[in-house]
Amino acid sequence: LFTARCDDEALRCIVARELFRMMAIKDEYEVARLHTDPDFRARLDAQFAPGYRAVNHVVLPFITRRTDGRGRPAKTAMTMTRFLFPILARARRLRGTCLDPFRLQADRKVEQGLIGWYQGLMARFDPAEDLVAWRGILGAASDIRGYGPVKMAAAARVRDDVETRLGILERT
Repeated sequence: LFTARCDDEALRCIVARELFRMMAIKDEYEVARLHTDPDFRARLDAQFAPGYRAVNHVVLPFITRRTDGRGRPAKTAMTMTRFLFPILARARRLRGTCLDPFRLQADRKVEQGLIGWYQGLMARFDPAEDLVAWRGILGAASDIRGYGPVKMAAAARVRDDVETRLGILERT
């Protein structure tokens, strides 16, 4: 266990926070749950005049084939998500099962891989090495943010950065 090998309280806090972030995946089910929260609807109603129309811009993972100018999947403006989000929020029990329609997306596979990657970093931790360097290595996961292509690019960038830092650490 990581905590048994680490006496540094700050590093244990970093690891706990970043491992939580890796495991708390913000997927379609979570977005739908947030949008169906009555408090969220009340905040929208308070901000806009009565009769406003909410439009969500979404990527339909099984339908969208177009790309935008940056090579990312093109978003589609949808007003009917107000009716679809409650259904999707209730379907969150399917998450991770063979019935989960989103499980085969590349994003989901990468997000699951990031959890294992981070746990691998925790296993490589050596308290005899430079703790400041390890704080940087294990804290680098905080730079993996965003959703979809933004998160995938950040994950690739952070992994490369961490491998470089590990290489420097091993040479010292």
